[in-house]
Amino acid sequence: MNALRLCGLTLASLLAARESVAPEGKEGPRPTIEDLEVRESDDALRVSFGVEGAFAGEVQERMESGLTVTFSHRVELLARRALPIVPSRVLARAIVDSTARYDSLTRQYYLSRKTTRESSRAMESVEEETSLTTVSRSEAEAEAWLTTLQDLLLPAPPPSATGRRLRVRVRTILGRRYHLGIFPANDSVDAEHVLAP
Repeated sequence: MNALRLCGLTLASLLAARESVAPEGKEGPRPTIEDLEVRESDDALRVSFGVEGAFAGEVQERMESGLTVTFSHRVELLARRALPIVPSRVLARAIVDSTARYDSLTRQYYLSRKTTRESSRAMESVEEETSLTTVSRSEAEAEAWLTTLQDLLLPAPPPSATGRRLRVRVRTILGRRYHLGIFPANDSVDAEHVLAP
């Protein structure tokens, strides 16, 4: 009897949590990665893109309240394996953490960015760079800092992978959300670009 009562309470709480979540139409459109462009040079790829619709609602409220907002951009160069059931091989990876914080006393945005690059040789970190903190008074500049990357350098594939079909995958983690008010999960958007053979 107690097990049945527990199941009933669990079902009721799940239905109540589902009702309390705002429909997608009220939150606005889902963020998307736009204008994903990959340019090839001699020893590297240059990746540019922007995340549209991410700097609104909850993110803007967090920023205005003085909390630090971080968007983590993960850009990977992948080679397809011979068998379709085997996951793609990661040849290179760049992770860019863009951070912004608003100071209401000085009315300035403090912006910082950390970039880590990894190569395919056992995925060891081959280069890491951290930019200095910049200061801005413009909300539009803070939004562009978080959501836009221009000419991100991604190491070129090793010679053994040049005969394979390559693609660039971009994932931006916008923060954390809680499903049913309990289970944490990363709120992210993805996009891919297949390189011409």
